[in-house]
Amino acid sequence: MLSTLHTPPFTWLESAIGTTAGSGGTYTAVSRHTAAAWGRVLDRVIVVPNGVDVHRWPAGAGGQYLVWFGRITPEKGTHLAIAAAERSGLRLILAGPVGNADYFRENFYITTSGNFRTQALIDAILEIGADRILFSADWPFENIDHASAWFDAATISEADRHKIGRGNAWSLFQLDRHAK
Repeated sequence: MLSTLHTPPFTWLESAIGTTAGSGGTYTAVSRHTAAAWGRVLDRVIVVPNGVDVHRWPAGAGGQYLVWFGRITPEKGTHLAIAAAERSGLRLILAGPVGNADYFRENFYITTSGNFRTQALIDAILEIGADRILFSADWPFENIDHASAWFDAATISEADRHKIGRGNAWSLFQLDRHAK
C-alpha cells in the first residue's frame, strides 16, 4: 500500500500508523520538511515533489491582488508572501487553515471588518487574544455607524474594547496617541 503524507504528524495519524508499526506500506511525502517531521514515526519516507508541470501553467496578465493559500505555518512561508507583498506594494489575500496557532498569534492581526457578530469576536479573542484584533469597517460596503453601534454594545471587557477599538492600532502603526 502507498500512502502519501501531506501534513505533519498528528496524534491520530501517528496512532493509525502505529497499529501496523509502519510495516506493509510505502510512505511518500510532498516535501523534505514533511518527510523529516515523519522521521520520528517512520523509518523511511520517500520525497516525491509536486507533480504539477509548471511549464503548462503560463503566467497570466495578473491582477490587482496577490494571493497566497495553504496552511498558515512557518514552513509554508506565509511570512515570505507577506514580505513580498509589502515590497511589491500590492495587497495580499491569504487563505487557509491555521496550522500553527503560535505562529499565527505572533505574526498576524485580524479585523472585525465584514463580521459584526459578537460570538465571532469572542471566539477570536479566545483564539488569538485581544492584542491581535483591530476594529474596522469596510466602507462603502459596510456602514461605520452600524459597525460602531455593534462594537459599542458587544459583550466584551472595556479593556479589550479599548485595545481592539484603538490601542492596538496605535501600537501597530506607531501612532501618536496625543495627536489631535
